[in-house]
Amino acid sequence: GDRWGYNWIMTIIDKEIGTVKLYPLTGRRDVEDRWKQFKQWIGVMSHYILKRRYNMHVKPEIRIVASDRGSEFMTTYGRSMNTFDQLLHDDGVSRWSPTPGNSNK
Repeated sequence: GDRWGYNWIMTIIDKEIGTVKLYPLTGRRDVEDRWKQFKQWIGVMSHYILKRRYNMHVKPEIRIVASDRGSEFMTTYGRSMNTFDQLLHDDGVSRWSPTPGNSNK
């Protein structure tokens, strides 16, 4: 950790517009809050990025989230949804957790 108590960094890459966001985490439970912050950021910035920069008039959608198999992202072996799974489900977002070596497919 560092002097502010951050132990991890959550990296979100938006490959459509080529943006990388880094969110420091003090604990694994911070993932849900950072996900909400990212959605807010997309809502604010997409107007500028898509409309003004690319002259596109579309509503931004997050369709797929790819993650490693960390416990903060994974279900309880399919028996029930964890909090992050529920947030994705409520937002209509699919999850992709590639096996090692298959992340570029």
